[in-house]
Amino acid sequence: KMLVRDAPIEPCVNPNPPTEEETVLALQRLRDGFAFVGITDTWDLSICLLHAKFGGECRAEELLNTNLGSNATSSPYDTSGLEGFVDLSDGRLFAAARRIFDQDMLRFDVSLESCVDTCFGPAARIA
Repeated sequence: KMLVRDAPIEPCVNPNPPTEEETVLALQRLRDGFAFVGITDTWDLSICLLHAKFGGECRAEELLNTNLGSNATSSPYDTSGLEGFVDLSDGRLFAAARRIFDQDMLRFDVSLESCVDTCFGPAARIA
């Protein structure tokens, strides 16, 4: 909904799920409208890929989690309140984002091993 609905807060407060047309449009916008797609679950690799794709040196502060909220925890989220709900549109969008990310990882020859030399090691030395 965030990629296709116009009003600033409407996607957050409108309980109606995205339509098939909105999902298709969101997928198209993801493919064609973003210069970079990173995955927050793999933040360090996303930062490394960003630098492999666009250049520049990795900086230690880029690898830090600076947006911890008041409810932050290292424990897994309790999803029992969802009562089994699965957001199919969001799942399709995340799968497409993951494909873009994985393809860029291959295209720019980025891996955990390469990032130790090109990003993680140098960023740690800068800190």
